[in-house]
Amino acid sequence: MVFVLAESGPLTLAWLVAAMGYGWWMRRVWLDGAAEATSIQVGTGIALLLFLDSLLGTLGVLQWGGSLGGWMVLMPGWAGVLMQLRRPGSAKLPAPFAWMTVAAAPSLAVLVVASCSAPGWLWASEFGGYDALSYHLQLPKEWLTLGRITPLDHNVYSFMPGSMEAAYYHLAVLRGDAIAAAYSCQLLHASMALLCAAVIARHAITRLNGAAGVIAGATLLSTPWVIVTGSLAYNEMAVCLMLATGLVVAVNTSLAPGIRGVLVGMVAATACAAKLSSVGMVAAPLGVALLWNLPLKRWFPACVGGAVVGLLILSPWLLRNWMTCGNPVFPFATDLLGLGHWSAEQTAIWSHGHHSSLGFSRRLGELWNQFFRYGWVSNPYAKEPWEPLWSMVQWCSIGGAALLFCVKQHRRWCAMLIVVLLLQFGFWLGFTHLKSRFLLPVIVPLSFFITGLAILRFGMSLRNSTALTDGQRRSIVIFICAVVMLLFSIINLGIFYEERNGAPAFAVGQLRAFTGDDLTSEQQREIGSTSLPAVALNHLLPRDSKILLIGDAKPFHYRGNVVYQTTWDRGPLSGLMREFPDQPARWSAELKQSGFTHVLIDETMLRIWRDGGWNDPLLTRDRVLHVASSTMVEQFKYANGVSIWKIDPGSRQGK
Repeated sequence: MVFVLAESGPLTLAWLVAAMGYGWWMRRVWLDGAAEATSIQVGTGIALLLFLDSLLGTLGVLQWGGSLGGWMVLMPGWAGVLMQLRRPGSAKLPAPFAWMTVAAAPSLAVLVVASCSAPGWLWASEFGGYDALSYHLQLPKEWLTLGRITPLDHNVYSFMPGSMEAAYYHLAVLRGDAIAAAYSCQLLHASMALLCAAVIARHAITRLNGAAGVIAGATLLSTPWVIVTGSLAYNEMAVCLMLATGLVVAVNTSLAPGIRGVLVGMVAATACAAKLSSVGMVAAPLGVALLWNLPLKRWFPACVGGAVVGLLILSPWLLRNWMTCGNPVFPFATDLLGLGHWSAEQTAIWSHGHHSSLGFSRRLGELWNQFFRYGWVSNPYAKEPWEPLWSMVQWCSIGGAALLFCVKQHRRWCAMLIVVLLLQFGFWLGFTHLKSRFLLPVIVPLSFFITGLAILRFGMSLRNSTALTDGQRRSIVIFICAVVMLLFSIINLGIFYEERNGAPAFAVGQLRAFTGDDLTSEQQREIGSTSLPAVALNHLLPRDSKILLIGDAKPFHYRGNVVYQTTWDRGPLSGLMREFPDQPARWSAELKQSGFTHVLIDETMLRIWRDGGWNDPLLTRDRVLHVASSTMVEQFKYANGVSIWKIDPGSRQGK
């Protein structure tokens, strides 16, 4: 793990320092003398660098001169940090941050260890980080080969805004190898979790006191969902950081209304650029929070400023899609703006897979299962993991919110957070496929709610003590809160220990073993033929092989000439099945004519896609295995339902 941190950590640090520097330049222009300026600097600096990565990556600037363009983008940020360091105390951290770190120590340990694990090993709730292997890390790998960020017809997720993927692409450019940059990407996402906790803690300190900061920050870091997603190369922590920053800005009366509107628009759009569901989970709640804290006559200029900046932040995505397929928000709004390269059938399958058809009462039942009792008692979903990834934060927050609401000076702030939370729940119920992870942004208001627990009680009990000074009372309260949160944080150790049958740390620093690069020739033959298809594709097949993946949409570990498609897209075999119905020998011959030498078939995923109603109706497990067994030669067979076949239609025809 130390080797991973020493090798991959500096790239992550270089990116983060540059982001802080970009935030400093904005701070000098808009935030000079503002309350909580450092917190706002953190969020807006990261937002600006994510935008630059998306814009300059689309233009191909990041790969000018190899990696020179990528390094040059960071230099203005580094200059900003040097300028800030010349002003002592401008980024001083309050003392309670040390207690927050102690309180969340078990969670932080899990976060760091998991971030240093090879992608694909953790976590069960994420099926080994499937999304990271399919697009969060895979797309930067392909863009690195192509030289710029661009939509790809075989991976619909490349048509999403992808600002975090742009940052991962930037790190891949700096490293020169997307696979080798994977640890840096995971560490970057984990760092955003830490920064989000710091922003939340700082705001809680400002609103309440130091003990509130300890509880708020430690609550976020101790929530298992944060550790699970934060340690993967995902995008949720960028979303949470932007929401936390936006709430700080929205209530910041030291900022002019116009500036508040611009900054809220900036971070709200950045959240949407990281994950499109943020439209309802972040942007709409932040808009309400902004108007909640502005006089009516200032609504219009604030909204106009926010909308203009938000549109600018999203412009690289909108222009990429418009120029590629004619629909700037593809694969959405296809009825109005066009299907792009998809068929109406694909659009219908996509809609089915990303939206629930349940009635209102059953949706409320899903909210109960996916949030309030998630991971506790019996599992109502036979084929899905069931772990307490919300811990008890959802229940503790109810009591904390009640206590905060009882204090007159905090009532308006608490009411605003309640409205934010209700809007998030409403969007999740009405516009998502009702999965627990998509509720993750609610952790930001929940962390603020929990500050009401214990603080008021302990404060009242100690207030009448004449034997203690004010400083001693504060220290005792902070200490008690830190101990309570430390116990709260330990649940992550248990969840981590249960991973991979009690061997969760096995893959720390083992990425090159997963690709076969660090194995001896004998190990490559043994492991590649029995356990890991990636080793076979990378080292056992001829170097000029061209492999078609069927049912496997997570090719991140593969280094060779691999062609794949997500379940929502259509690949070469799908096209041949439509062009030459019921002619499997012709399909195989056409694949060989197109240069393909091998086919990898994942029977398990084909079955899962079929059961979910997501797959190409023609591309069934039985049809694929029939064409393989009748026109190809099986070379490798694995216990997980994966097999590798050599295309040899001439030798198997008629069998």
